[in-house]
Amino acid sequence: MRTYTSTLGVILGVPRLVWNSLRLRRWLRTQKIDRVVCVMESVYQSLALPLLTPRDVEYVACIHDATVHPGEENIPQILGKRNEMRRADRIVTFSDAVTRALSDRVDVP
Repeated sequence: MRTYTSTLGVILGVPRLVWNSLRLRRWLRTQKIDRVVCVMESVYQSLALPLLTPRDVEYVACIHDATVHPGEENIPQILGKRNEMRRADRIVTFSDAVTRALSDRVDVP
């Protein structure tokens, strides 16, 4: 699926993001999916979560790194990460260091 190659591409892709999020939400419902596991974070996915994943579907966020990478200090990514942490019913981390770093920032198992 095409995503983006620039900031302008992110903005111009929002209508497609909304459309695909609604399509995926409908598919989750028709397939009776009860858990979504996100193994890699992205700007689009984290911003689309409210449209994408129904509240009664468990959302598991996999967090690889608790620190911001160079180039991620922008408003969409900051909001997206915050949105994902608020939406997560469970969080999977891949190291004790990441677990410790997130433990004071999130209230989910």
